[in-house]
Amino acid sequence: MNAKAKIYLSVFIITSITSSLSAIDFTRINEDGPFTGLTTGNSSAEGMNITATDCTFTTFAPISGSNITVQGDLNVYLKDTSIESNLTYIVNCWDNNAPSAAINGNLSFTLNGGTLSGGLRIGTNSVGGADLINLIPIKGDITAVIGGYYNSLNSQYVASSTPTAIGAFNNSGVLQSIMMTGGRCGGAEGNANLTIVSGTIAGIIVMGPNAATLGSASNPGSGNTNLNIMGGEFNGAIYAGSHCQSSTNAEGTILGNANLTLSGGTFHRNIYVGAVGSDFLNFHKNNIRGSANGTITGNLDNIHFDSGVIIYAGNADQGKVFNFTDASGTMGASLSGFDVVKINVDSSVVLASSAAITTGRLEFYADSLTQHGLLTLAHSALTVGESFDIILADSFTANDGDFLQLINITDATALTQKDVLLKHKNGSNYDGAWEAVFDSNSFGIRFLGPIPEPSTYAVSLGLLSIALVSCRRKRQ
Repeated sequence: MNAKAKIYLSVFIITSITSSLSAIDFTRINEDGPFTGLTTGNSSAEGMNITATDCTFTTFAPISGSNITVQGDLNVYLKDTSIESNLTYIVNCWDNNAPSAAINGNLSFTLNGGTLSGGLRIGTNSVGGADLINLIPIKGDITAVIGGYYNSLNSQYVASSTPTAIGAFNNSGVLQSIMMTGGRCGGAEGNANLTIVSGTIAGIIVMGPNAATLGSASNPGSGNTNLNIMGGEFNGAIYAGSHCQSSTNAEGTILGNANLTLSGGTFHRNIYVGAVGSDFLNFHKNNIRGSANGTITGNLDNIHFDSGVIIYAGNADQGKVFNFTDASGTMGASLSGFDVVKINVDSSVVLASSAAITTGRLEFYADSLTQHGLLTLAHSALTVGESFDIILADSFTANDGDFLQLINITDATALTQKDVLLKHKNGSNYDGAWEAVFDSNSFGIRFLGPIPEPSTYAVSLGLLSIALVSCRRKRQ
């Protein structure tokens, strides 16, 4: 321990000799050494809050042992604090024979500046046997923020003022940095929400549960993994819907959806949205009962991919979708295996020469002839297996000869013609005259006559109804 000033504040309210505790607050400022919270011994607390600023912990163990219960929420906030151990568990259970730790509320973790030398397991880790595979020790959500904090006053994430870094724990040759739902047998009845604002992540990130279930059948809004990356550097692969190598040799289940949103960051390895096996180890994939959804938004100049990086769709029972939403700039990664890729209104995406898109359907959304999604191919590859779908806003209008350009081709790339569908937002086909145009410079829709707005159809039908009634009255 060095000589720097140490302030040690712990508030314990002991309500009985059997270690039954009320809400517990741990505050550490400018402290070195190990941190220990609740440990084995039939301990319970109404809630638990841990705040550490400018600390260096040799080990960090908020909950470690057996027969421990937190009736409310567990909140951990670390500011400019480092942990030197190879692996940090937020909730670590030891009992082989019974549920050994439970959080009956939500678990939240924030790392706002500082360094974790090894890996981080945020949810529950159990060293129990196979009989604990279905253990759901966290009744609420698991929520984490890395490289900053959430400012509730203005509902924004703020990047940390000092660097944030998470190292990697080597497990069977796999460098693991963040396991969102914990380790072995980790499960939760709510959602798993991870936002990375900034920082350097050395190893892989995995969001799915290991041999357990995320979500509750009684709560339709639960069971989602939500990974939001706003910035940072990522040296390992990212798994938004899977868990890494499992010592239980069993698959987990995500009852909801696997969701990934990218608005910043530098990515050196592949990204997997749904449930997949790994390109460098045998993964025990999760079963995703909902959908796998990827989204890129904002200025693509803030998102950098190494050459050859691929965003894979993976597997999900209810389909795999990738969205470009309010996105502009050059896309450096390839997209593979998605059922549909959507170029939404106000998105203008240039596909880099090293990148490719392979999808079942390519959808474009258009509010008008000047406000619509646009894809530019620059020595890049586009493979559409089924159809090009164009979704027009209800207010969309066009005149004879107007051209709606959806793909701009800046080289000799040849598009393979597929079915083209022109639809309302409600899914019904447009009745007006139009033709699809595939040429060496572009793909788009040429309108061969005026397209009335849906309100015009309604007026016309109304007038027709009045006319029919009038005719019937005259005949009578």
